[in-house]
Amino acid sequence: MRWRRFALRVDSLDLPLLMKNSLRSKTLSPEEAAAYQAPFPSKEYQTAALQFPRLVPIRPEDPGAYENRLAIERLKALELPVLLPWATEDPITAPAEKFLRSVFRNAAPPLPVERAGHFIQEDAGEEVAAHIRKWMEENSV
Repeated sequence: MRWRRFALRVDSLDLPLLMKNSLRSKTLSPEEAAAYQAPFPSKEYQTAALQFPRLVPIRPEDPGAYENRLAIERLKALELPVLLPWATEDPITAPAEKFLRSVFRNAAPPLPVERAGHFIQEDAGEEVAAHIRKWMEENSV
């Protein structure tokens, strides 16, 4: 909800600053910061990013809520093995970890990634990649 309220208040995004405030264990280099900003050179390019939080259903009657419930039921029926790495310091996915594990019947044991926030690929990319490689080898995925 904080992200939703933020997106309603601002008219443009400073992606390097957002990334800096979101990362837990890494600092972006100037080149990395520029790469995150590159798709959004001005506020005219940021409309979709600012609208996205408004599209996430937060009430049962919101557009998309019914489709989300259908998708969850389909995911529950999957027989595929699933690895769910989750960042312990992510205010979005960390609280949802137990719910996600209830959706995927064949989920591997929990894989908490410490000192990682929402952008887990930046905070712990190498660590997560190593877990994925090991898991795939062990499960012949």
